[in-house]
Amino acid sequence: MAAALHLFELLKKPPADLDRGLCLLYGSDRFLQQLALEAIIKVALGEQHDDVPLGRYDKAALWRDVADELNTVSLFGGDSQRVVIVDEADSFLSEYRDKLEKMLESPPAGLLVLLLSKCNGNSKIYKGLAAAEPGRLVHCGPPTGRGGKADSGKIGAWLQDRASQNYQLQLTRDGAAWLEELCQGHFGLMEQGLIKLSLVLDKQDSADGDQVQSIVGGWKSESIWNLIDTAAAGNSATALAQLDKLIQSGDTPFALLGQIAWSLRRFAQATYMFLDAEGSNQRLSIGNALIESGFKDWSVKENSQRLKQIQRQRGQQLYQWLRDADRALKSWASRSEPSRLVLEQLIVKLDGRLREPASQAG
Repeated sequence: MAAALHLFELLKKPPADLDRGLCLLYGSDRFLQQLALEAIIKVALGEQHDDVPLGRYDKAALWRDVADELNTVSLFGGDSQRVVIVDEADSFLSEYRDKLEKMLESPPAGLLVLLLSKCNGNSKIYKGLAAAEPGRLVHCGPPTGRGGKADSGKIGAWLQDRASQNYQLQLTRDGAAWLEELCQGHFGLMEQGLIKLSLVLDKQDSADGDQVQSIVGGWKSESIWNLIDTAAAGNSATALAQLDKLIQSGDTPFALLGQIAWSLRRFAQATYMFLDAEGSNQRLSIGNALIESGFKDWSVKENSQRLKQIQRQRGQQLYQWLRDADRALKSWASRSEPSRLVLEQLIVKLDGRLREPASQAG
């Protein structure tokens, strides 16, 4: 079965032309969807793409309005075709599927672009557009590799190309990896990160992992990692002082718990995977357990050390501790002082000098 074109491919090699008819731009990332839309409009309207008004509708669009717009010549568009966009068009596609299917054989005078969160690969529309010229069907989510997971290699290469072409910035391989990690896979945040780097660094400067951590993540991001390291290493007093600095800077305990939990959940998952393999007499290294839990391969060494400091007994209880802290912050500890106490208790529990707690199911 023919496949959709991924956004990265569309941007790398835009189609020569997009005639009247239908385009579907689907995927989970809004920023990538907007990049695809801009590329399609430029192809469809050519040099006049900035001057020709577009027809725009939301999820409440009615077929009669969209159809009229598609077949109406623009007053200021010269001889350009009409481009009509329906945003959040999942319900529009479902309601008017029959009419859209007819467009495959009998296209209107203009180009209709539907922005969708997802698309059924077995549908007549999907198959028809996938078999048509490139650009009719564009996937606007992260590129995927084995097991359907996001392909960090492709994402990193794209970030490096975008940094060079759009911001005259040389982003190193580990810099791209750190940017993806800090932004947790959100492409809009990665773009903001590239903008930050371009404003701070000189043109053609090389942005490596350390610079990305410092400029994009800032001292708060670094402090979260340092706080976990410090507590797990057995220095909860210093970790509590770091927590105080973060709270004094304006971060709420609830927001800080989210940042702390982001890494601790992965450590908990890695712990259980390692113990499950051990109990089944299977070989699984800590490094592989970390990678399977969502850590990047380039961060395995330092995160392996963190997990060893946390120790397996604590690793088994991380899920429960995080659930308890979350429930507390949403109930009795919702006010400032009690909420701070909840985070302080969590940090002390991580202290590697304390006697290992009894193991519990998470």
